[in-house]
Amino acid sequence: MIINHMKIKIAFFILISIYNKHSIAQDSSLSIYAHSFSNIDKETIKKLLENKKPEGFYHSIIHINNRKKTTKLLYFKSIENKLTPCLSVNDLISLGINIDFYSIKKEYQDIIPLSEHSINFKYSFSNQNLNLIIPQKALIKKENYITDKKDWDNGITALFSQYSYSIKHHQNKVLDQKLNLQTGLNFNAWRIRSQNSFYWNKNRYQSKLSSIYTYRQINSFSALFYGGKFSPTTRILPTDKIIGFQLISNNLISSNNLYANKPIIEGIADTEAQVVIKQGDKVIYESTVPPGPFIINSLPILGSEKLSLEVKEADGRIKISTHYFTSLPNQLNKGSYQYNFISGTLTNNSHKENSIFLLSEFSYGISQKITSYSAIKKRYDHMNYLSGLSLDLGIFGGLATDLSYENSRDKLKYQFRYQKSMSKTQTYFTSGISFYHYLDNFQKKDNVKRNYSVSISQNINDLGYLSFQYHEKTYENTSKKFELGTSFSSSINKINYNLKYDFKKNKSIFDHAFSLNLHMPLGNNSDDYHWFNNQTNYQNKKKNYINTTNIGGALLNYNLGYSVNYQHAYNGKRKSNHFSINTRYQNNYQSYTFNVNKMEDSYNYNASINGGIVFHSSGITLTPRLGRTFALINTQGISGIKTSFSTKAKTDIWGNLILNNITPYRINNIKLNATTLPQQAEAEIYSKNIIPTLGAVSKITFPIRIGYRVIFKSTTHLPFASTVTAFDKKNNIISHGLVSENNIIFLSGITENGLVKVKWGEDKQCQFNYEIDDNEKNTTLIKKEINCI
Repeated sequence: MIINHMKIKIAFFILISIYNKHSIAQDSSLSIYAHSFSNIDKETIKKLLENKKPEGFYHSIIHINNRKKTTKLLYFKSIENKLTPCLSVNDLISLGINIDFYSIKKEYQDIIPLSEHSINFKYSFSNQNLNLIIPQKALIKKENYITDKKDWDNGITALFSQYSYSIKHHQNKVLDQKLNLQTGLNFNAWRIRSQNSFYWNKNRYQSKLSSIYTYRQINSFSALFYGGKFSPTTRILPTDKIIGFQLISNNLISSNNLYANKPIIEGIADTEAQVVIKQGDKVIYESTVPPGPFIINSLPILGSEKLSLEVKEADGRIKISTHYFTSLPNQLNKGSYQYNFISGTLTNNSHKENSIFLLSEFSYGISQKITSYSAIKKRYDHMNYLSGLSLDLGIFGGLATDLSYENSRDKLKYQFRYQKSMSKTQTYFTSGISFYHYLDNFQKKDNVKRNYSVSISQNINDLGYLSFQYHEKTYENTSKKFELGTSFSSSINKINYNLKYDFKKNKSIFDHAFSLNLHMPLGNNSDDYHWFNNQTNYQNKKKNYINTTNIGGALLNYNLGYSVNYQHAYNGKRKSNHFSINTRYQNNYQSYTFNVNKMEDSYNYNASINGGIVFHSSGITLTPRLGRTFALINTQGISGIKTSFSTKAKTDIWGNLILNNITPYRINNIKLNATTLPQQAEAEIYSKNIIPTLGAVSKITFPIRIGYRVIFKSTTHLPFASTVTAFDKKNNIISHGLVSENNIIFLSGITENGLVKVKWGEDKQCQFNYEIDDNEKNTTLIKKEINCI
């Protein structure tokens, strides 16, 4: 017992000694450094001794969503023991950040710590990179200017296809396989497109040709010509899929100064997501957005008032929502016009005879305030006529009114639409009302007599976003059917939530629906993203209750996405549970998905491979996806090079890369990321501009020299700015340069040995031979002393 007590006392004495020794050493270090650096306070010295970074100015290479913007010396302030970069209001605006999104006043004079306004960032002290993670909605969109037609690029000849191969297996059922192909061929200004799908299992095979058509730009008319089996685009009246042709004015050429109003669609991306907007089955907008809220306000006004928004998350989930809007017809500038002519036969012809389809549309800007529009459509024996005016009422908003007639039901339709946006109060109001009049032979009790809709959207300062919609139909028998909906979106700290209520009345049936959605990010940074999401829905009439919980995110610089989902449902009679796991991985060439679903008494799994393939004169190039207009980057066989358009995509082993986010008829500036070039590689040009036409495959070649980078120091005097030319063994010119101060010559991309000539004046020159030693070949920058004679 005495021995045990002695052991405890000895151990306690040793610990006290070690602690005191450490404290004495630390105090001694503080004293030594404080004496040596009297102008530095002890607190700063203490942080340095503990390997912590003190407040102060740090050199910062600023990136927005991993895209380099500028280099600046920034002050970092310590907030809750974490260094936070501080920027001024002018800094944020110059970076293209909308300060209103973060409730930052323009009059604010002091520098702003980013964390105080929930601006996500990541700073790496090792490479001095500051990456600001900014939602798309918080970025100021800058339109490129319209370019001269002579600078347009019709692209190269290429064959390409966007493919999707999937397999699906249900419990105790055969394996189903499906292949979707969206194929294209470009030749000069002509484009050929087709969409095919193939479905098969061991019992049956099925194929479908959805569309096949050609189109091209007609510069003399600023129009596009389409021919084949396709779904035409319309602006005033709806249409069907036809076999025929279309001539339509090309709004993409002048979309910056043609329209006066456009629809606005908002949403939230959980990860770095692909956003697609469709009208029917036709894609009218496609882009990639960072995590967070986004807004799309660059859509042209289309004939349909129903748009579908698809948000394709990095983990493979696809969120689909439908957006209705009461739009005014395109308000055109004075003297501007739009036209559209379609002719053909209907593909879904059930009448078997007289299936000719004709549609003609025309809009004209009478003045800056008045636009007229009209349309005529023939479908089978049915005729539809429409004519109207769109009025800009200035501060009172906009009003459109039109009159249409359908001979199939002898129906007259009077329509009024009103739209008003108040930027100061951030209020958006739209309303529309239609009156229908039927001749005696077509009077029926179920005919619609009046159709009315109204929507109001309001941003309530820092509280959130409130919207209200009401839609009512009145019939000839005086019965009414209406729908009412309201939603409120906001956030508490970093938790986003959306509360929605819908009420429907159809005859004597009433139905209430409630939904609550919560979304919370979990420990995110610039390389990965994790989140928790829960949505609860309840429908009163059917006593339906559904609760869905999701946990997911993206890893490996957003290349690997995952989500784990659980859904519990109850309809008043029975309960059901649904469990699923979704994964998605994307590399430089393809994307792969794998999903498992488990229900009460069954399960299924499916997997898919998706990507694009391009056949061109320089070979075959693979890419995760293809855009409608894209570019082929060629670095002459140098692999691993990235561009300013993407932090992920890089050239393949043949030096080729596909860039998808290319805007037609606009200047697209493509820059090489110099830090991704091999050690002994040097590009002659690091930046090029392209202006592709719609559907083009533009090719950009960046000549890259492989060689050594050398600084020659001459022992003899060389006149400043003398021209320098380097030659290889075969007397080929391999590099150029100029003499700088102190007889210094810098050359890049030169071979192991060769000849260098220096010229000045009319007939004065000197030259020298050089050779790179073996011990110098792995040096990034070689320095050699020479004698130019």
